[in-house]
Amino acid sequence: MMSRSIQWYGERGVVNALVTQVAAKGAHAGISLLKCIQWGDQQTKPWLEQINEINYVIEVGLSRFGDPDLIIVCTSVDDSKKEKRHAFFIEAKVITYQESVEKGGPSSINRQLTLKYRFAQAMQTWRGDLQPIAETAAWHGAYYPSGESAAVREDSPVPRQIAKRSVIQICLNAQLHGIPVEDIHFVAWTWDREPFFGNDWNKFTQSKGRPMFMDRHGNEALNDFASKVGWLGYQHIDQSPGLKEVLDHSYRAAFDSMLPSLLPEIPVTTDAAGLQRLVTRNIRNLTKHDVKNQLQSLIECAQAVFGEDNVSVYAGSVSVTLFYAGLGYRKVLVKLVPQGHAGSGERNTLGVSASLRRATWGDKTSDKIRSIGTDTSAQPFYMFDIPAGDAGASFAGAVFDQIAELMLAQDAAQES
Repeated sequence: MMSRSIQWYGERGVVNALVTQVAAKGAHAGISLLKCIQWGDQQTKPWLEQINEINYVIEVGLSRFGDPDLIIVCTSVDDSKKEKRHAFFIEAKVITYQESVEKGGPSSINRQLTLKYRFAQAMQTWRGDLQPIAETAAWHGAYYPSGESAAVREDSPVPRQIAKRSVIQICLNAQLHGIPVEDIHFVAWTWDREPFFGNDWNKFTQSKGRPMFMDRHGNEALNDFASKVGWLGYQHIDQSPGLKEVLDHSYRAAFDSMLPSLLPEIPVTTDAAGLQRLVTRNIRNLTKHDVKNQLQSLIECAQAVFGEDNVSVYAGSVSVTLFYAGLGYRKVLVKLVPQGHAGSGERNTLGVSASLRRATWGDKTSDKIRSIGTDTSAQPFYMFDIPAGDAGASFAGAVFDQIAELMLAQDAAQES
């Protein structure tokens, strides 16, 4: 009988592929995954080696407490044979922590971490039956009404709760009941180069992107949770020795469907100041027919991929303007710019906005960043020379397709 493989796609596929393969290999694989997490206090957790049982819950709907991408509940046994349960609420994003914060909305990463902390507090009064899991009026009052400096605002005057019995039963089956707050952890799994909280935890607790961990008196308590707030990076999963033999190609295929690399290639600024400005030339003055014809073909290709309304032809360049969920607004992401002197050296070039944090497109890597636009609207672009003939059409088409796929993936990630 022919065996069949499972193909995962998208952000949910990344989580599903990871958990399916890790869970199948037993507790040692789960321990390897948990060891990939870096913590706000920059300390390790030696008790991870004492774990002998792990339960996974994928994207359960916790009603107004949000939908955690992953809950891990594990049991450790110390040298005296005493058992202890620990819980990890993991929120996954295929964008950076800061991009998610800046996007805002109900799915922003700091808001989701806040809601899981509030759920953890609500569990402290849960009796472990099928009655609603609800935060007390006092705990809700710690968030409502929100202060002016609140990083995450609470607009509802009604305490949050879960009343759906099937979901509460899942929480019971996962053994969440009875776990004290000090044994619950809150993890952001994001596409960053380094921990979102940086090297200065105290500074992070004052930042606009912080989650809101309050005490019952309405005072921020995030500073006390440095050992409970963690970051999981995609590169750490890939580089984990304990996961090398656990994760097969299906996990990486799911990852590749959403992200171009394990981490942003370079920390790119959207500030074009100091960059060499790209000088444009009037499209109508092109003298080489093959260059002019190629440009027209590229314009038609861009219109087919992105829609005619998103492609604008100007005197010296062509712009593709798209809504980028990672930024929260429409932005020029692609430029087609003719270059060279009349009669010799004329060629078409393609620019991809550096705001996409990626220098490799269509299997080519650019080492040239140029500023395009006027002083008030200039922004940096990674620039590529477009080869002549079919090779140029193939390269530009691949870049267009990759950008279109990235936009769809970013939209899906923001909606999840």
